[in-house]
Amino acid sequence: MRAFIQSCPNLRRVPVGLVVADTDRDENAQYYNCRTDESDELENAQWYGINTYVHCDDISDPAKATGFNMLRDSFKSYDYSIPVVLTEFGCVSPAFPTVDGFEAQRTFHDAVFMNLPEYSDYFAGGIAFEYSTENANSMSTSAYPFKTFGPQNYGLGYFSPEDCTDAGINCTYERFPNFDFLKEAFASYDGSSQPTLSNYKIPSNHAETSSCPKSSPILSDFTWEGDSSNSEACPSKAEARYQCPNLPAPSPLPSPSSEDGSLELAEINSGSGADPATDAGTVPWSAASSACDGGLVSILVSLFVGVALNQ
Repeated sequence: MRAFIQSCPNLRRVPVGLVVADTDRDENAQYYNCRTDESDELENAQWYGINTYVHCDDISDPAKATGFNMLRDSFKSYDYSIPVVLTEFGCVSPAFPTVDGFEAQRTFHDAVFMNLPEYSDYFAGGIAFEYSTENANSMSTSAYPFKTFGPQNYGLGYFSPEDCTDAGINCTYERFPNFDFLKEAFASYDGSSQPTLSNYKIPSNHAETSSCPKSSPILSDFTWEGDSSNSEACPSKAEARYQCPNLPAPSPLPSPSSEDGSLELAEINSGSGADPATDAGTVPWSAASSACDGGLVSILVSLFVGVALNQ
């Protein structure tokens, strides 16, 4: 997929990543940011999403948030070169308070934690799970309208009436109290101290891909079903929906210019420097993309959450 996107001059350069459950944390995280073939700059993911539920009580002091700190420390130890998004978070637990007759309302202190400086160096935001409780999953332990605790009652709200379909009976979204807790948590974020695209510099210890776990299979040794199929043709310039309007085609990534070998984002944005595919002295693609893609991923996550919370 990365090779196809890079080969098409009119395609938007959308970062390619994946989402995994929080199992075998070390092995998965390192594997998807490593290259079994060091010469293949397109092998590793450009962002990594992890579905993780590690803050399962009402503790508001980040210093005492054991599970969340262990998650942070894991990714701190990886010296990761690509953005990490908490693609699912929001543990359900009877330890959370009852509010307005609804039990176990998540207070989402972890949504505050992830944007603090001691965590935002390692996480590029997160997406709370989930917008609406799924009646089919929840009814056996927390019946509609879901006022009691249930291990599947992950919703920030629910649709009313119970038999609505929006095909014949219109649905109305009803917020749980935890909707407002999440909204307040995200609203508390002050990004004024965060670096911008113009002044962020990639730390030298985040400039390299990870070492592959032992005994990792070499991808080029596999025969993939898609290898025998022709790729789709690249979209033409006339198919503007594939490219942001009024923007030039993406330029090659620049070569390092700072003393420690890292890249300034101003240089990346300007498109100056050599082609990473031909210049052996350039920083690896993943290193340069980590800051650019991190910004894009953060924007996408913020937009997703912003749209949801304003419904």
